[in-house]
Amino acid sequence: MKRAVIACFSTLVALSMTGCPIYPSDNLCHTHLDCAPGYSCDQGTGACLPPPIECARPADCTNANETCSPNGTCEIGSCRLIGCVAGYQCLVFGGTWACTLGTGAGGASSVDAGGTETGGAASDDASAGGSTSGGDVDAGN
Repeated sequence: MKRAVIACFSTLVALSMTGCPIYPSDNLCHTHLDCAPGYSCDQGTGACLPPPIECARPADCTNANETCSPNGTCEIGSCRLIGCVAGYQCLVFGGTWACTLGTGAGGASSVDAGGTETGGAASDDASAGGSTSGGDVDAGN
């Protein structure tokens, strides 16, 4: 009888060890709990994303192609699609959309070699005439 109990117990232990692993075999996140503290899980891609970088002005966003969005975080993309943080407007500078200090009617503008901003009617063409006052320009956006 003792042998039968030991055999059954050994069989149960061996079978329980071949069960499902505790962690999935992929390295993707499925919830925020799979990521480091402060990071969030993009369930579409399975990637852990760092916390958003907060900004108060366009220069606070140091990575290429980032814009200081209206909600005060640095987001990847053009200000033409995302918008600008309060106090800035999105204008064209040398073919690139950028947030510039101040509010205005909006419209295309460009910056010459001396840093003077010129602008005109709202369009994607930065060759329109007229002038506006210059401001804090972040042409990386």
